[in-house]
Amino acid sequence: MMMMKALILTAGKGSRLRPYTDHCPKGMIEVEGKTILERQIELFHSLGITEIGIVKGYKAESVKTPPEVVHYINEEYDTTNMAQTLLCAESFFDDEVIVSYSDILYHRSVLEALLDCKHVPAVVVDQDWKPYFAERFGNPFEDAESLELNEANHIVSIGKPSPDPHEIQAQYIGLMKFNVHTMQHIKLMLSQGEQASIGWGRPPRQCYLTDVIQQLVYDGLELKAVKINGGWLEIDTARDYELAKRLFPQRIAYV
Repeated sequence: MMMMKALILTAGKGSRLRPYTDHCPKGMIEVEGKTILERQIELFHSLGITEIGIVKGYKAESVKTPPEVVHYINEEYDTTNMAQTLLCAESFFDDEVIVSYSDILYHRSVLEALLDCKHVPAVVVDQDWKPYFAERFGNPFEDAESLELNEANHIVSIGKPSPDPHEIQAQYIGLMKFNVHTMQHIKLMLSQGEQASIGWGRPPRQCYLTDVIQQLVYDGLELKAVKINGGWLEIDTARDYELAKRLFPQRIAYV
């Protein structure tokens, strides 16, 4: 049995988090004395995940990790989006891999829930998202995207912008589990050329991972939803950062 791996995506410029990202990507932002990357890596290690990769891009030289972490780079970070960043680490996939955005903090129990899920691919979704989104945006539906599940807890819709409230059963947090077969499918999907329409209509080089997941659904793959109830924070804007510093001690604080 192969050991689980983890891959962290931190290639983007984090423009909405400026001035904090003027000199580093979002993963290098500190919360309570440690960077987000440090906290994720320490959490992975605490659960026995020692093979860790990271995809850099913007201000790559500022990304500091332990020496055993494998580094990849998206040289085209300025003109591509998250799906292409994932593809840069294609060679890292030989079995199951936890894929994590670099701007999220999550409680140990959130990662444990994903590890306990035997189905691959699997995607973490927060059922108790409204209180947190209300704190972030005032109106919890302001930045919410679609996320609908069937009776088997498989995703049928994810990432549609400005959805009707009935199309929102939970929210995507940016944490998932793929395997080599998932990646082979994603590579084929993204190699169709820029005339292709992925997920909600974006061309391959511009699509988000929610577009990729939606396209996997269209293509007939079953993506299991791993349901959680809070226990995570996203740091995408300066307001998010200030909120995360206040909420971290009681909601996350895993290391």
